[in-house]
Amino acid sequence: MQMVEHSVDVRGPKVSNGQRSPSAIGSVLRWVDPLARETVSMAFRFSSRALGRPPSWFVRASTMRFADMSRGDGFTRLHFEVPPFGEAAAELYEQKELPAYATRPDPSDTALDLLGDLLYDVVHEERDSYRFDGNVLKRLGGFSATASRWGVESLALHGHRLSQQTPPLVDAQISRCAETLRVMMPSPVRARVAGKLDMIRASDGSFGLLLESGEAVHGVLLADGTSALRELWNRPVVVEGRAAFRPSGSLLCLEAEGMALATQADLFFSKVPTPRAAKLERGEFMKPQTRTTGLGAIFGKWPGDETEEQLLAAIQEMD
Repeated sequence: MQMVEHSVDVRGPKVSNGQRSPSAIGSVLRWVDPLARETVSMAFRFSSRALGRPPSWFVRASTMRFADMSRGDGFTRLHFEVPPFGEAAAELYEQKELPAYATRPDPSDTALDLLGDLLYDVVHEERDSYRFDGNVLKRLGGFSATASRWGVESLALHGHRLSQQTPPLVDAQISRCAETLRVMMPSPVRARVAGKLDMIRASDGSFGLLLESGEAVHGVLLADGTSALRELWNRPVVVEGRAAFRPSGSLLCLEAEGMALATQADLFFSKVPTPRAAKLERGEFMKPQTRTTGLGAIFGKWPGDETEEQLLAAIQEMD
């Protein structure tokens, strides 16, 4: 299989000026590896969560081979060999996608290319990005505090289509931006959604629902059950699961735990899930009351010219 060369420059007191702490390097490798898998999962499925055994194409596409290590000017460079998706998941790219549900990256892309795209979206606080969910943001948000214990300050990604002049960085800034986005992101909600099962992909567990409004909803099965869905294809179904949202509040993905034929009553649920209203902090509505503020400003006053008799007559008419 053809491999693409990438590198990660690691800076920090334990990996520069001749220092190459094995524990620091090992910690970086253990941190980057799951992030790369989650990034690939987001690109294909809009969800970093997965239950059960991953398909073989996903294992190949998200596996990075640690090839070598070299010394740079004030940093340690880690060398990787990463397969392009077109070769690692050749069977996947042979299947056509419906335009409404197209999620696949370019076949020449690699896991580290997508990680660079993810870092770009986070540092620019792209609230409508599909490249991250709460799990990914939590991992990035914790980098700065965790890496400082390793003796590491930053990671810079290089290779293939990543910019050499302004490489994507994992550092304290990305941690702050990730935390900002995570705070903005509405909590997932339990959802019940009805629509026509318009698309099923056995390769990655993705499916698409076409709602009565004509809107398309992207979903993913959290367990392997696509073979059982074939008889439901192109038929009205109802999906039970969890709706995850972007920081903007728009739907990111419907994570399905179950699917069945819809009844007439289920058609009420043919709409895109929305997040719950944001919870108010106590301090936002607990305000001091004075004679000129809050209830004190209106107590004992009636803004209209109506008499009490007119007001009572209006109330009786409403009954």
